[in-house]
Amino acid sequence: MDKYGKAFILFLSIILMFTGCATSTIIVKPDVKDTHVSKKSLLSGTIDYDKTNKDYLPTMIEKGNTNLTLRYRYTVKYNTEGVEHDALNLFNPLLFVGFPLSESDLLVSGKLTVLKYGKVIETYESSCVAKDTRNLFDTGGSSEDRKKCLLKIRYNIDTQISNKYKKRER
Repeated sequence: MDKYGKAFILFLSIILMFTGCATSTIIVKPDVKDTHVSKKSLLSGTIDYDKTNKDYLPTMIEKGNTNLTLRYRYTVKYNTEGVEHDALNLFNPLLFVGFPLSESDLLVSGKLTVLKYGKVIETYESSCVAKDTRNLFDTGGSSEDRKKCLLKIRYNIDTQISNKYKKRER
């Protein structure tokens, strides 16, 4: 085998090593000091939650017989960039070894509003952005990033509540 054949095989081997590689980044805001979150619920009241999966509710709240209403809402938005150019990518042979097609972003926002007699007394908010690079083998849109973001938002809001009540105890 001549030197060009060996170089081609080496090049092809390196490209195949990266087959299916995709980048994924998750960013959560606001940045909160990652302290030990209390195991007990710190807020109790009537829970106003219009979703069905209770796993995404902050753990610092619980149903109780108080004058508080704990309203939790979240929104999920998908943004796919470059999908309209996917037809042009049909002629790109590098896609078969995992080169990126385009990017896909997921934005999840969560908000816990504490009301007393219908008036807002506290608000806790968090947002999460998950950025994925789509390729031929992973086209994004999976619920895995959505679930990760919802759980990170829950933890972020729990940490905000825990930090606030720790400051009050001092």
